[in-house]
Amino acid sequence: MKTLQVLTVMGGGAFGALARYLLWFTLENLRGQRPFPLATLLANLIGSFLLGLVAFSSLSPYWRLAIATGFLGALTTFSTFELDLFRLFDEGRYGLLGMYLASNLLLGFMAIILGRNLALKLN
Repeated sequence: MKTLQVLTVMGGGAFGALARYLLWFTLENLRGQRPFPLATLLANLIGSFLLGLVAFSSLSPYWRLAIATGFLGALTTFSTFELDLFRLFDEGRYGLLGMYLASNLLLGFMAIILGRNLALKLN
């Protein structure tokens, strides 16, 4: 592993982690009590769209590494998604759990397709 690659991932990851925190902080402070984990859903949808865009773009390998692995790896976290699912399950909010699960899977998949299509048009 090259030092430049490691630094590229670390730099992207720092910005992705900050973006995730700011998204969560902003939405949670605007909404107060959170019956639906909107911040995680939005992070996953934004990340899926951007990953679709980056994966099919003509960016250099280092930009791809910084954005896809670093930034988007820190922005979207599957473990948070799983914890949100568990909390909804534990609270007995089965309808919200189903909606949240379907939203992340279906809308995230659609976001990848949209990002890919945009990248193909821009190339």
